[in-house]
Amino acid sequence: MKKKHIIWLLLIVGIGIAAFYGYRVQQEAAQAPSPAHQQATVTDETEAADTSADDEAAGVDAVSEDIAAEEAAAKKTESSPTDEAVGPRVDVVPAQAQELGVEVQAVGSLWARDAVMLRAEITGKVAEIDFKEGSAVEQGQLLLKIDDSLLRAEHDQAQANLQLKQSQYARARQLSQEGFISAQARDEVASELAVSQAQANLAQAQLEKTTIRAPFDGVLGFRLVSVGDYVAPGTDLVRIEAIDPLFVEFQIPEHYLPMVREGTPVTLRFDALSGEFFPGQIDVIAPALDTQGRAVQLRARIPNPDARLRPGMFARVQVHLEQHEAIMIPESAIAPSAGEQYIFVLQPDQTVRRRSVKIGIRRGGWVEVSGIEPGQEVLITGLQKVRDGVKVQAESRTVAFE
Repeated sequence: MKKKHIIWLLLIVGIGIAAFYGYRVQQEAAQAPSPAHQQATVTDETEAADTSADDEAAGVDAVSEDIAAEEAAAKKTESSPTDEAVGPRVDVVPAQAQELGVEVQAVGSLWARDAVMLRAEITGKVAEIDFKEGSAVEQGQLLLKIDDSLLRAEHDQAQANLQLKQSQYARARQLSQEGFISAQARDEVASELAVSQAQANLAQAQLEKTTIRAPFDGVLGFRLVSVGDYVAPGTDLVRIEAIDPLFVEFQIPEHYLPMVREGTPVTLRFDALSGEFFPGQIDVIAPALDTQGRAVQLRARIPNPDARLRPGMFARVQVHLEQHEAIMIPESAIAPSAGEQYIFVLQPDQTVRRRSVKIGIRRGGWVEVSGIEPGQEVLITGLQKVRDGVKVQAESRTVAFE
């Protein structure tokens, strides 16, 4: 290689090296921070440090306040006892003495014990009707009359024949006493007199059957004949029913039989007379029980002076079997445990005592119990929060017995 060429090559290499270092210096100068930027950075770091210090101071103050609040609460707790210190809050109700009865519910229908269809007993034409349908009548009152002209004539004939036979018998007896006729002739006349007497009685009975009278006090139904109708024996004329008193028959289970007797009171309700109650009493106890349902059949008498009740009405019967004085408490006072029933009774020192009781009849949210006296207060709330001997904060409640 020539010397000239070597010199040019070195010159080019030097220029390249100088350009590389110049570019590198320029880049480092561009990346280096200015004095103002450095001062701003220092200022930001200082402010951040101040803020962190303030936050730490605030946290310390908050912790101090919490500690102070806890100490104040602790002091307040020490100075005034809490509810837990004097016992849980509960409601109490006094036990009540009530007249209580064993009652049985049943159903039945009203019916009239005296109720008949009046019928004709002889043949004839209806001559007169002397009643108004649906009216009340008295025993013996004339209701209907059948034409009696023929029967009255027969009655008059029988009476005339009877008078003749009576005269003949009187003469025969006198002649027999004087010895003019035999005893046999006298007896024959006496026999004829007896036959005439029987014929007269028969005619009188037939004549009386032309008048239909009320057999008892009652209310008449619809008449089934009119004036001029020809009737025969057995023809229906009109129905009559005695509706005061009325009766109802019903059944109750056999285990109530020892408690029921004649005169046992009952109360009846009717769907047709909502909200009203009608008293009555047991009138008859059937001598034998129903073998199918093992029930005793009863009949009760219901007074009906104002005739508001009618036979056939559906009745709901409540039988009051026996009355006794019972101690009643609300059902919510019962705390069952292990097959036993318990209550909590409030003592004068505001403590409670757990007692085992026997329960009886339930009535309207109340239950009969034994082992407690009337007026003693029993817990009805908070039963799960108390135990025997614990002190409570009791508040009396008034609960009406229904």
